[in-house]
Amino acid sequence: MSPPGETRVLYNATCPVCRFEIDAYRRRALADGLPIRFDALNSAADWGLTQDQAARQLHVWQDGRVLAGLEAFRALWWACRAGVG
Repeated sequence: MSPPGETRVLYNATCPVCRFEIDAYRRRALADGLPIRFDALNSAADWGLTQDQAARQLHVWQDGRVLAGLEAFRALWWACRAGVG
């Protein structure tokens, strides 16, 4: 699997569990200069989702596709892992 281009993450920042998990990925992305963008739920419509759909599970946009749940976590993990030299 080749490293992805930009990865976008849509998550619920008001959920303490979600925020804790995603903040760890955000710190990693910032520290390593990775092309990962983090979007709040209010941009769910831009993803073709309702805020309710977006709040129920993690969503990641990568390679022109919206991934959800475990597949989204795998894509996010890979995007963070791809930055390891």
